[in-house]
Amino acid sequence: TGNGSALKVASNTGNYDLRHFLFEQASLVNDGLYEIVSRLGLDLDAAAGGTTSGTNVQIFEKNNSVAQKYYVKSAGNGYYVITNAASGLALDVNAGSTENGANVHLWESNGTNAQRWTVVIADGGYITFVNKASGKALDVTGANASNGANVQSYERNYTNAQSWSLNPTYLPGWVNVNGSWYNFRDD
Repeated sequence: TGNGSALKVASNTGNYDLRHFLFEQASLVNDGLYEIVSRLGLDLDAAAGGTTSGTNVQIFEKNNSVAQKYYVKSAGNGYYVITNAASGLALDVNAGSTENGANVHLWESNGTNAQRWTVVIADGGYITFVNKASGKALDVTGANASNGANVQSYERNYTNAQSWSLNPTYLPGWVNVNGSWYNFRDD
């Protein structure tokens, strides 16, 4: 269907002339750890690997650091909270601004709509993150495909600057899976 909902068909007690359509909300994104990659080809990145509230968010070439790994977790009602794996800080529109060009940074999780994002389908298999407080999209300023380009909140314009992919990833280290230990590392 056009809204991304799953469609299930069921019949009523054997009468095949009458069908009931049951709609169930389908999630576009599963909770997990991801690298968030701009359609411009660079990863969403905590500037300089920062781990304090106010750390700027930018795009940067993939470097496999935890500064480029984000937990995406459902906050209910189709919204998500996106937190940086290195700091645990949430992706946040500065001061809950609704203005075009408002900076996006990392901030202590505070449960506000400035930290809630919904996901909509974009062209080419990409997605767009839209902030609940402002209704504006997560956007690379000026569609600048350079290391250190700033990330902001901006009116939806359906460009590559607002198109992202989620690539499942992991954190290096020891993990216990069903009683067996495995070491995930980047070599």
